[in-house]
Amino acid sequence: MSGQEWRDQRVLRNAWRAAQDRITASGGRVSTITLGMGADPQRREPVRAWTLLLAPPWGRAIFDDGTGSVDVVTRLNQWWSNANGVSRSNETVDSARFSHGLGWGEDLVRTHDYVDCLQITSLEKSSWLGRLTLDVIATLVHEGRPRRGSRGLHGLTLGDPALVSLTVDIERGVILRSESWFEGSMYRSLRVTEVYFDEQFPADTFNIEPLPGQQWTPPLSWP
Repeated sequence: MSGQEWRDQRVLRNAWRAAQDRITASGGRVSTITLGMGADPQRREPVRAWTLLLAPPWGRAIFDDGTGSVDVVTRLNQWWSNANGVSRSNETVDSARFSHGLGWGEDLVRTHDYVDCLQITSLEKSSWLGRLTLDVIATLVHEGRPRRGSRGLHGLTLGDPALVSLTVDIERGVILRSESWFEGSMYRSLRVTEVYFDEQFPADTFNIEPLPGQQWTPPLSWP
């Protein structure tokens, strides 16, 4: 699948503040460095494109993390990544337990993380990209914490939106579009622009070479 991510930093800044206020009011502590708070508050971000290919246990993603393009291949907890002119991998035994994210597209498919985090207020059938979908309006559930190993809603949305609008593929259960709203304005959009299921990928789809002058054991050589 391929898609786009966009955000309005002015409104996002206020949504982050709402999240901070909620956490501190409940006795929690908030880091002074928060994603999105340091950006130009008047800036409307450019649309960022991303691509996600999944053939478990393999995954590959190309996306913009805000500092540059990332190209990453994963196999279970193993990963190989080219980003910002540096090639990295956790192919050593000591670091094999660490994982690497697959960018914005991953947040549309890890739907099992969201079951306890959303309260649905509206539900109706629709369509998106030629597929039958459910249009969902939901608010956030703040009681308790995400299940162990879950990131909760972070990534699907940012900050504390007043509501989240989701377009969910009825057949596959993945999210095809997510919109976060605060103060009457949409401030974050994450959407699929092209999607295919049950694709047969070429054999070298999940092979990635390190940048010139750097080295690692290629993914398809990994035991």
